[in-house]
Amino acid sequence: MGVDEFINYKTTDFANVAKDLDLVLDTLGGETLAKSLDLVKPRGRIVSTVGQPDEGEAKMRNIMVKSLSAKSNGEQLSKLAALIEKGSVKPHIGHEFPLTAQGLSEAHKVSESHHAKGKINIEIK
Repeated sequence: MGVDEFINYKTTDFANVAKDLDLVLDTLGGETLAKSLDLVKPRGRIVSTVGQPDEGEAKMRNIMVKSLSAKSNGEQLSKLAALIEKGSVKPHIGHEFPLTAQGLSEAHKVSESHHAKGKINIEIK
């Protein structure tokens, strides 16, 4: 298994290019996850970290689906909290919007695009 073609998601809808895939690793969910069912060949696989693929639809198409989720670990969370308090861990802020109707609307659009880099902040004054 390897990469046959790279797809720039900013300029190309992957559903118009990809087909007969062995595996889809979905980290976006929503529409991306739904489109993936049409692109995976029978006996292929879809693994999602953000949603549960439609198991009934996948079964009819002979596609294996799996949803993964992380489980929290108290000890690791305590260590992470200590690092945050020391200032060693800082999130990347990709977008900031004011706490207004327009600001919230724009923040929501960025979030739904699934292409935001970094965190989306709402500025409260």
